[in-house]
Amino acid sequence: MSELLQTGGSLSFGDLQEQVNVYRSENKVLEEKKQVYEDELVELQALLRQAQSENDADEITRLQNVISINQDYVNELEADIAENEAEINKLIASYEDQAEFQDLKTAISERQADLDEANAELAWLKKKLSEDDTEETIDPEVKAPVSGIIKTVNVKKGKTASTDEVAIEIYPEGEDYTMTLTVTTEQAQSLSVGDVAELQNSWYYSGVSVVLSKITTDAASRGQNKILTFTVTGDVSDGQSLSISIGQKSSTYSYTVPNSAVREDSSGKFVLVVSQKSSPLGNRYYAERLSVEVLASDDSRTAVSGAFTGGEFVITTSTKPVEAGQLIRLAD
Repeated sequence: MSELLQTGGSLSFGDLQEQVNVYRSENKVLEEKKQVYEDELVELQALLRQAQSENDADEITRLQNVISINQDYVNELEADIAENEAEINKLIASYEDQAEFQDLKTAISERQADLDEANAELAWLKKKLSEDDTEETIDPEVKAPVSGIIKTVNVKKGKTASTDEVAIEIYPEGEDYTMTLTVTTEQAQSLSVGDVAELQNSWYYSGVSVVLSKITTDAASRGQNKILTFTVTGDVSDGQSLSISIGQKSSTYSYTVPNSAVREDSSGKFVLVVSQKSSPLGNRYYAERLSVEVLASDDSRTAVSGAFTGGEFVITTSTKPVEAGQLIRLAD
């Protein structure tokens, strides 16, 4: 900071004006330096926000240190400017000729008004120049942080996108996809995590694998359904439909009956078959118990094995409850 030119005695108007001009000139230089550091602080704050969004701890620490140093410079410059203004006030207060002081004060005010107007115009020009530079130097390319496939583009040509706006959505290359399927709780009982689903028309796909990764209860069904989640790898894309089958593979069974035909008591599972006996009054039909072993079942039919001869009629439905040994009448 400049030293006072006064060496003793009263200041003349010329001396006072000269010293005031020295402080004003120095303050102008200090203000320009302060503006430079403040502009840098704005840029550093933007970089800090970007580093925080990317969770880059090292970059965050470095930027915080640089911001702290720049803020210290700004504070020091503000202190120097304030000290110069204090010295100017001292000079004005020490001037003995009040009439001449008033003239000086008026002249300074006029100069200050002119300076304020010039500073405002300078600030406008700097802003305009900065906007022009930004428009000229902006990089038209948006570089993806990862390799992948573009899903959506949320900006249009010629439009300005804000820094917190998602401009482009990308599906990362090499990432697995998931698909879900809702089944009944009974259907899910035969499935386990890790089961591999069979892809329909597998010849159409290149190395696609569908593996059951999670089985959860469908809360909306009140426990009646399960949600199967599959991990899908290979050459697929988001939103693509896949047809799969999973569970026990189909087998051929000698005897299948409707699920309603299979009964169970303390002795085990059985079916009722029609037994025929001749009498003087004609043929009579009875319900006969035939023990069976359940081999497999689905939503409608059950595969069974037992002492079948191949010509039995299995009782599936009746108008009244039927017990083994009971006389029955066949439907017309």
